Amino acid sequence: MVELQDAIPIARRTFLAGAAAIGAYPAIAAAPGVQPLEDALRDDLGRLSALYATPGIAVALLQRGQPTRFLSTGSKPGVSERTVFQVGSISKLAAAIITLRLVDAGRIGFHEPVARYLRRWQLPPSAFRAESVTIARLLSHSAGISVRGYFPGSLYPGPVPSLVDSMEGRAAPAERVFINAAPGSTYAYSGGGYSILQVALEDLTGLPFNDLAHRELFAPLGMEASSFGYDGVVRPGGTRPHDLAGRAMPVRVFPNMAAAGLSSTAADLAILLDAVFGDTKDRPALLSPASRALLATATAPLSPPAAQPGFSQMMLAPETVRDPAAFRYGPGAAIAQRADGRLIVGHGGSKAGWKATAQYAPEGSGIVVLTNGEAGNGVILSAVSRWRDWLDTAAGAPPVGKALDHAPMAAAAAFARNGAAAAADVIRNAANAPGAWFVSDRSAAEAYGQISSFAALQGWSASDVKAAATALTHAGATSFPQSAFAQAAYALALAQSGSAEARQQLALAESLDADSDSRQLLAQTRQALGDAK
Repeated sequence: MVELQDAIPIARRTFLAGAAAIGAYPAIAAAPGVQPLEDALRDDLGRLSALYATPGIAVALLQRGQPTRFLSTGSKPGVSERTVFQVGSISKLAAAIITLRLVDAGRIGFHEPVARYLRRWQLPPSAFRAESVTIARLLSHSAGISVRGYFPGSLYPGPVPSLVDSMEGRAAPAERVFINAAPGSTYAYSGGGYSILQVALEDLTGLPFNDLAHRELFAPLGMEASSFGYDGVVRPGGTRPHDLAGRAMPVRVFPNMAAAGLSSTAADLAILLDAVFGDTKDRPALLSPASRALLATATAPLSPPAAQPGFSQMMLAPETVRDPAAFRYGPGAAIAQRADGRLIVGHGGSKAGWKATAQYAPEGSGIVVLTNGEAGNGVILSAVSRWRDWLDTAAGAPPVGKALDHAPMAAAAAFARNGAAAAADVIRNAANAPGAWFVSDRSAAEAYGQISSFAALQGWSASDVKAAATALTHAGATSFPQSAFAQAAYALALAQSGSAEARQQLALAESLDADSDSRQLLAQTRQALGDAK
């Protein structure tokens, strides 16, 4: 059984109390109260699909005691709750559930060193104690393991490296897995940690990960369309990924299945959320009560304070953005704690051309959003924000905002379709209507980051990317004239493009109060200009 009390010293007791009460919250108002949310989402899906160049969207709305409701848009093929999408890091939630099933069965120790279960691969020698890399720490991204994520993956059909080749860095040096920080000392998101977990589970059970998932998860829950196999998304009924312009892309896969290999549907993920976080009093439980509670308990150390809150925290708990303790990881799930103590538990997913999320509130409501567009996080932000606002209304909590469009994602999609000027217009228009947009002095830089990271897959030239940097950061600088970050970002773009205006812009940026991110941009600008300062 899970040693739940062992998690208490590194978990906020408010999180633990909330997690232990999953299934005990009063139910939100029944179906008539959900209808406005369903109607609003249905009416908006077409607009969101166009704004974010995302051809396919599938949504599931869960409500305790009510049939799950499904919404979708898209054709070629027709998108529905049964359409298969790749769901990226939602794989980690599934992998954690599989692991906790084995913990409940006594097959693996939650706090045991993972090295006890490894056969094909071993942790490389390091200055840190391998014995401190435990199953629990791998699940909560606190084991000090390298490799944040995997991108873009191998074209499929086609050759795919083995999992061990990936972990050894033979497929790509950046994918080499090793201990790079003291285990247990800090939180650092790590797909590499879940690759270690995959090797351990396969070596322990003697089963390929997809077969293990079918035995422990898909078959017991009737998740008939879900798979960790490479063929999962290319079989009939699957969708294709799409780039920032909304054009179909080739399918890519990873051998790192526990980290990012799941293909699933809105219907199957709704089943998963309900089985793990919903009311189980009238049906067999997938997990023990201790494991269910632990899955929704924040056990990872606090993240270092960030100048800008993360996307998920802004979406799920915007009133807590100045509190890094309000968004933390447990063993397999991210836990957002609202200002009034309510929780939202789940995971997002991102792969090239796919974006997804699956979230659940212990009051008895959940949402799944699957998209097949690279800018699909814009769809997710708007849909989940509407759901979050509906939760607040149903709970009698004061509203914290409304559904917003995501300026960086919309700008990136606009650039892909219509060029740099169109992208800059999105930033300017959003800054002039902040009540309708998720926009800040960093939005232009975020849009440029999205464009830059996707440039190779999109086929953009270096001059295309530089044009985007200059146009976007100029829009950011003019929209946020008192922001040192916005002015420094524009100065750096000018310096990197060789503009004679760079020094004047640098002087303007240096005259403003700068945070750590802004100071870093200023230093990069001086370096680009050849200054020693």
